[in-house]
Formats: sequence, structure tokens, C-alpha cells
Amino acid sequence: MPQADAAVVRIFYRHVNQAERWESTPMESRDGRYRATVPADYTKSPFPLQYYFEVQRAGQPPGIHPGFAPELNNQPYYLVRQSRPRRVTTVSAGSKLSASYHGRQSLHELQSQPG
Repeated sequence: MPQADAAVVRIFYRHVNQAERWESTPMESRDGRYRATVPADYTKSPFPLQYYFEVQRAGQPPGIHPGFAPELNNQPYYLVRQSRPRRVTTVSAGSKLSASYHGRQSLHELQSQPG
């Protein structure tokens, strides 16, 4: 599992629309946490947003989080919807989405802010 002391962390995101390519942006390291923001205009979509983290430590190949379990039976990304289903993070359309990566202690947190 990725650690918070990773040298480089990127967030990859896209709408849950297989016709779209993944967007990515580097995450800024500050106070032992990695932060990045998905633009507010990107959240204005009828499609949910899916995202994952790429973590690369110095001298090692990159890994992804959450990635696949050894059984390959899990969802290898996080999901954000516009409406409020159970157990899924939600944001309002047009909100800026900020993601933080914390390594083992708290894998990620999201903050929704009006665009």
C-alpha cells in the first residue's frame, strides 16, 4: 500500500464515460499530505467522476491506489456522484473538488467547494 512519504503523487480522473481519456494532475505535497483540485467546470456533467492515485517513490516503479486486490475482484478507483446514493461521495454540480492523499492513515478526503 502507498505511503504518505511518496516522492511523486498524481491524481487521475475522468467521468464514468468510457469514451473519455483520463485527465491527470500532480498533487502538491504539504504538511505530509498530497493535494490537488479537479476544476469546477469538470464536475458539471451527468456522469459520475472516477479517480485514482498514482504513487511513485524514488527508485521504484509507480503504483496505483486503490488498485486491484490480489483476487482482482474490487473496483480499482474511487467514485463521486452528483446525487446522494449510499456509501458514495457526492458533490454539487459545478463544485470544485479537492482531493487529498494521506497514505496509510487516511487514504483520501474530498472537499467540495462552489465553483
